[in-house]
Amino acid sequence: MTAYRFCRTDDMSRLVEAHNHCWLPHHPGTPPLTLPEFKGLVRERQLWCSSCLIAYEGEEPVGYLFGCKRERETLLHRFAVHPDHLRRGHGRHLLTSLSSKLAILGPPRLVVEAPEEAAAALGLLRACGYVEEATLIDWHRAEAESAGTPGGLFIPVTAAELHANRLLEDQIPSPAWERAAQALLALGDRLEGMALVKEERLAAAILYIAPSAGREGRIPHLRSTAGGDPGGTLDPLLARLLALYPGRWICPRVIAEDPAIESLRRHGFAPQARFKRMTATARPA
Repeated sequence: MTAYRFCRTDDMSRLVEAHNHCWLPHHPGTPPLTLPEFKGLVRERQLWCSSCLIAYEGEEPVGYLFGCKRERETLLHRFAVHPDHLRRGHGRHLLTSLSSKLAILGPPRLVVEAPEEAAAALGLLRACGYVEEATLIDWHRAEAESAGTPGGLFIPVTAAELHANRLLEDQIPSPAWERAAQALLALGDRLEGMALVKEERLAAAILYIAPSAGREGRIPHLRSTAGGDPGGTLDPLLARLLALYPGRWICPRVIAEDPAIESLRRHGFAPQARFKRMTATARPA
């Protein structure tokens, strides 16, 4: 008989075990999740153990769901059922259990960012009432020589400074979970920043994690402060960053309406992985 259990903070090790037991068989070659990495998700992605579930058959975890919670929505960060236990209703039960809980406790908006090629997961989400809201794309740039250092006045900034000056607020509807202001602020000192100054004001800003040995750099924030990209303010800022750090880069989960896309193209970024943002409203069982 299957038991479904919502978790608590002291269940972190159980959640890590359930993830590795159920997720890794579907993704061979993927390194196992560690407890410190799980705690990083709690800090940086707002993962809540009380929004996580494990399905057990006896002592074996046969399915799990990780939920991240913010004031207005809950992200289903990851869920999986062990290959030996597919097509027994476990996935649907995990999704509907969380929906039933959030219909009472809130927030009622549910979000999933699922890989476009994950046909089975997308089919399950649609069967549970999720609808497609947007396509998110990872933009990658291979290591390349810089075209030269652009001119202009560039100053260091932090996510906290941009937030304090209301320059971190979302300028396009519903950005990806890791690109929202709360996620950026949670990264703290891991995130560096730079701004372009024009006419004594910040014209554009970029926040990034620089490339390191064996790891590509990440750009979770690239914005003109005036909206859109008037005057091409993103180009010199991005060129400056790539001149300082000419390694491999990713600008993850960019929504199609983001005005930074054309600047990314001009600087050698190309689209790769695609994700479907699926949304639903929590409802009682």
